[in-house]
Amino acid sequence: MSPRVATPEKLKRETMYESAYRCAVCQKPGSHIHHIDKDSSNNNKDNLILVCVAHHDEAHTKKENSLNLTTARLKDARKRWTQTVLERRGDLATLQGQLAQAENGFLRVGVTWGYINHRRVSQLLHADILGEITPAIRSRLMASGVIDENGILIRPDEYALGHSHFQNTIYDWYNYADSHALHRFYAEAVDAISRRSSLVFLDRNSWTKGFFKQFLKPGALVFYEKAHHFKEVYCDQENAHIEVRTFKRNVEIQFGLDTRDMFGTTSISTSFKGHSVCSALLVVKSLAENADRKLVVSASPIALGVGFDTRVTDQTVHT
Repeated sequence: MSPRVATPEKLKRETMYESAYRCAVCQKPGSHIHHIDKDSSNNNKDNLILVCVAHHDEAHTKKENSLNLTTARLKDARKRWTQTVLERRGDLATLQGQLAQAENGFLRVGVTWGYINHRRVSQLLHADILGEITPAIRSRLMASGVIDENGILIRPDEYALGHSHFQNTIYDWYNYADSHALHRFYAEAVDAISRRSSLVFLDRNSWTKGFFKQFLKPGALVFYEKAHHFKEVYCDQENAHIEVRTFKRNVEIQFGLDTRDMFGTTSISTSFKGHSVCSALLVVKSLAENADRKLVVSASPIALGVGFDTRVTDQTVHT
């Protein structure tokens, strides 16, 4: 056997992330990187698997009267589990996936995007995304003059401002039925964008400098559920601008949002105010270390979710 060669940290992080920090054999918490062919110098990615202590011992033990953890069994376990993780993470970043998991007993029903950045979403509405939106909703909104054929929002010329920013969201521009159809249109667009992206899923194990620098490149789409600090920095009759930050250890994510893009007064008054937990779908803009050597990620929000179950990042993907 060749001399042991230390497994690169980036490769360890990738192996652990793709396995959701769980043993690929039994799905219990895992922390051991095992070389499938037992050659510790072979650090090819396909030769590495994350396992728990018990299955790491079993992988190095040959039993006469029971089924061994052979190379074939380990490769099959790795393939099946990483595919399951990938699919469940993709589902968690869509409302349709969340509702499906609720029906399976993993989450409670009632999730919704309380904030959708309509400008950013509109920039991403190419033909394939538009094609995934329910045709009747798109046709209704076009017939009502709410959007054009490209899905771009049309503000009514006759719209009169309400008394405060609580009454002046983009959904207040239209009648009740059209405003709900518009939110459904944007929610389906967000789902389509999520499904078509190589999503980076942040759970409690991911909030480290090493992980952020490796996976959060500019342009990456990121999803997580976590507590945020919401601070209003500007407000007028039409809109309030809010700065948002969330952090753990020595990493932080910052972004801004406007109340004009929030759906429902509860979103403005409660969900995205003060110190609140929500799910976030963001596009990374930049990463930089500040004077305190904290790694700060500047991002642009796509959507923020309210009503998401608090088990999203810690349990659901492992169920």
